[in-house]
Parts: sequence; C-alpha cells; structure tokens
Amino acid sequence: MRHFSSRYLKPLIDGGSLRMTIPSGSGHRNQKYITDYDNKAGD
Repeated sequence: MRHFSSRYLKPLIDGGSLRMTIPSGSGHRNQKYITDYDNKAGD
C-alpha cells in the first residue's frame, strides 16, 4: 500500500485533486478520499 500511496495518492492530494476525510493521518483505518472536482487541472 505504501507504493500506491506515494506513487498515486500523494501527488493527487498535493495537487488538490483529492482530499482526505481524516487529514491527521492517511494510515487511519477509516480513512477515505474525496475527489475535489473544483480543483481539476485544465479548468
């Protein structure tokens, strides 16, 4: 899971395309990710 997080999730979160439901920790067992359509590239 760490490879997936560093390769895919982190760039999307840093770029503003995804938001975490629990910002204090990505390793939380109830963590979910929300797509932020307002910050899509190309808008």
